[in-house]
Amino acid sequence: MARVVDPVQKGLVVELGPGTGSLTEELLATGLAPDRLVLVEKNRRFCDILRERYPRVRIIHGGAEALHDLLADVDLWSTGGAQAVVSGLPLLSMLRETQEAILTQSHDLLSVEGRFVQFTYSLGAPASRAAIAKAGFQGRRVAHVWSNLPPAWVWYLEPAMAFAISPGESRSRAPASEIATEPVDRRQLA
Repeated sequence: MARVVDPVQKGLVVELGPGTGSLTEELLATGLAPDRLVLVEKNRRFCDILRERYPRVRIIHGGAEALHDLLADVDLWSTGGAQAVVSGLPLLSMLRETQEAILTQSHDLLSVEGRFVQFTYSLGAPASRAAIAKAGFQGRRVAHVWSNLPPAWVWYLEPAMAFAISPGESRSRAPASEIATEPVDRRQLA
């Protein structure tokens, strides 16, 4: 999951549901500067542990279904959006409406080339296919982790519009939560 991070590429990395930080450690091991990583964790005790383990990383207490509000003070747009949203959340165990909220708001945070990375123990998609489509993503499995118990799949969810752009063509991508024909300044959406 940490392979999606390019430490020299512009943009922050947002980790959803970091728990006590095992994936956080791998993300930082890529060479990503701690000030370019934002952790969103719902469990207050885990936030305290994360603050102790990673004092230079921004840690935000709250549920990922409220990303727009939680990240309102984070400047994601000076670098064109987040390069990745990496999720350890159990999306399939959540209501479809919650999945849609998390995925749609994550989509809105991403740069044009950005990805949402999710793992699942399911043989199928890491979230409801309807929620994935409604958020404006297309998904693909990229890895099977046999050493994990139980074995897990890693998925990349990429903006569907990215698949419609020919190589070399550049186009601003409107947030999934809006239908627009012109590029959108996402700073106005929060």
